[in-house]
Amino acid sequence: RWLQDNGIRKLTKRVFKNLTNLEELDLSDNEVEDLPQEIFSNLTNLKTLLLSNNQIRTLPPTIFPNLTKLEKIKIENNKLKELHPKQFRGLVELNELYLSGNKLRYFPQGIFKGLKQLLIIEIVENEMTQVSVDNFKEIRQLKILYMQYNKMREIFRCVEGYTASLMIFHNCRSFDTNLMCCHLHKQDADCAFTYNDDFANCESMFKNFAPRKSIWAIGIFSLVGAVFVITWRVIFKEKNVVQSIMLLHLAVSDGLMGIYLVSIGTKDMLWRGEYYLHDFQWRSGLSCQIIGAISLLSSEVSVMMMTLISADRLKNIVFPYQGASLKPKATHILCIIIWAIGFLMAFLPMFGIQYFEDHFRYHNYYGRSVVCLPLQLTSDKPAGWEYSVAIFLALNFAFFLFIMGAYLMILVKSYLSSRRLARQGTEREIQARRANFRRETALARRVFFIILSDCVCWMPVIVIGMRTIIEKSYKAQGDLAVWIAVFALPINSALNPILYTFSTEQVVRGILKNKMEKVWNYLKTVFTCCGRDQEGDGEQPNQQGIEDNEQQGGEGEIEGEEIELASIGVHHPQQGKARVSNSM
Repeated sequence: RWLQDNGIRKLTKRVFKNLTNLEELDLSDNEVEDLPQEIFSNLTNLKTLLLSNNQIRTLPPTIFPNLTKLEKIKIENNKLKELHPKQFRGLVELNELYLSGNKLRYFPQGIFKGLKQLLIIEIVENEMTQVSVDNFKEIRQLKILYMQYNKMREIFRCVEGYTASLMIFHNCRSFDTNLMCCHLHKQDADCAFTYNDDFANCESMFKNFAPRKSIWAIGIFSLVGAVFVITWRVIFKEKNVVQSIMLLHLAVSDGLMGIYLVSIGTKDMLWRGEYYLHDFQWRSGLSCQIIGAISLLSSEVSVMMMTLISADRLKNIVFPYQGASLKPKATHILCIIIWAIGFLMAFLPMFGIQYFEDHFRYHNYYGRSVVCLPLQLTSDKPAGWEYSVAIFLALNFAFFLFIMGAYLMILVKSYLSSRRLARQGTEREIQARRANFRRETALARRVFFIILSDCVCWMPVIVIGMRTIIEKSYKAQGDLAVWIAVFALPINSALNPILYTFSTEQVVRGILKNKMEKVWNYLKTVFTCCGRDQEGDGEQPNQQGIEDNEQQGGEGEIEGEEIELASIGVHHPQQGKARVSNSM
């Protein structure tokens, strides 16, 4: 009899009294909270009992009397916290037992006693912290044991170690796909699947050596570069204030990516050798959510900031006389709006919204991978996958198209203007327009390479994401998924400081050129003085006294030059006061 999804709240003790020939009873998807003690006592021919998706909190100790023909019980997705030791006593024909989606913490001693035909046990997504080997001594025919997504730190408790005790499981050939296999040796039990994460194995968050080192290198470089850029743009003011404001905000977002990478690398270093003991707490905990949100915030703010920079360049170069250009105040407001949107997008999955909770996998939106990135790289449809597709594919692809379109228009404008400017106005006006256009175009060219690096980094995610939607069975290869997460996505955060600050004319001239000129002048002075000393060795003694007087008179000059050369890390003075006073 099928009574599922009927809103049933309460069942009386004798409701099934006369159904002695009933073989299947389906009470799933109702609102049943309690079951009377002997409600099933007359169902002597019952083979299948389905009680899933109710509100059942407890089961009477002997609720299944006389059900000697019962083969399958499903009590999934209820609120069971504990079971009685004699809960299933007498079910001699029971083959399948499904208890997933409850709040069970342990199995009482002797709960499976007499269940010699039991083949499948599923206790997925409970709160089990450990399972004693003694619970399974009576079920030697067990074939499949699903225990994934529990809070398991050890699979069996036994004094002499679980290896010898697990010999009773020679016929149990299938365990869950995640952590349980890490607790077992190959000679004891085979896993139905290998550890199925693209990134991790039992010992480490990263199976391969290269990603582990890359994440540290890119993370540190991103952090150092971001700090330099922020410091430089705060201390040294540029003429183009609007662009400087945008690039300052972009540097902050790049720094957040560095924080994310260093945090992941630190966790890998702390848990290396025993990662499987921390996987559940990590992927279902608050730390993973925060780290993942920081990564998403950094990525999306970077993309949106690049779009704003492109729009500003497009207006100033292609449409210079149509409408007013951005002012610093308006630029600050737009950047704040971008950050607000980024925060909302990144932290929305942390607000406890049911849509983002994956009840089967028992982890949060960001916990779908060990690096806490919600990328859509497989055809699987975990909780919140539409949200990931909307952000990483639809939104970022739209930004990509706008950026490319904007710079194509700038290139066309540059080509047409270069042919027209030479024949317009007076010579002075032509030169002024040319100088201004060269400045705008040079800045656009520099920012174009910045945005190109972002587009190159995002295109693998967009292409693979589209394939996962179009091809039902598509899955990115494990190594490819790893490199996208730890290299392709964050590499632009490491490159941006080089592209938009280190390579600028102001930095090159202000730091590299001036310092090199000072070093070159110092070297010339050294060689000149050495040559004079060699000539002086062959002169008469009366000339030596003159040279001594000159050296004494130049002591103040020598001390002054030490100050100037010390500023570039050189401590060999040879110049005079005139240069010192000018440099000061």
